[in-house]
Amino acid sequence: MQMYRLETERLILRPWCPDDVEALFDYACSPLVGPAAGWVPHHTLEDSRSVLEGVFLNNAFAWAVMRASDQVVIGSASLRKDEKRTASHAVALGYSLGPKYWGQGYGTEAARCLVVHAFRRCEAETLACYHYPDNERSRRVILKCGFTYEGRLRNCAELQLPGQPPLVRDECCYSMTRTEFEKIYAGVKEQ
Repeated sequence: MQMYRLETERLILRPWCPDDVEALFDYACSPLVGPAAGWVPHHTLEDSRSVLEGVFLNNAFAWAVMRASDQVVIGSASLRKDEKRTASHAVALGYSLGPKYWGQGYGTEAARCLVVHAFRRCEAETLACYHYPDNERSRRVILKCGFTYEGRLRNCAELQLPGQPPLVRDECCYSMTRTEFEKIYAGVKEQ
């Protein structure tokens, strides 16, 4: 599997490596990040190591998001099969950043990079992105990237936080077709 390194003006999206466990833990331990993205915050370095080894390493479609200026890992971004759609070449985009990097345009920059990558290298025909209704930051990133709002999927996601009953959530659904991508990103080159 080809693992691509992608670059933007301020970011490097690179494959994860075993040495990233502390950088992953640094943002994944925040109670502001995981639950907003559908996963439990990491409580120990072992939690982060488990995700790194079981999810990110050797996954050609999961990237560590790193600031180019200081080489600090500030989050993650990924492409995966969109499990909510049965059509072939339907892909979903996901991302998360540490709270101290919010509001600086990094999420939008990383997401736009993967939009281009999904359509130009991964042969996506439809790219989807989802967020919980109360995740206003993700909604803004998604709209800045040019996605079209499709609607709200009611009671479709379940999050199990330790010591709490399962939390069933709605998800807001957005998508972009290849035709829309070609119009919106016509002059954008992949980095």
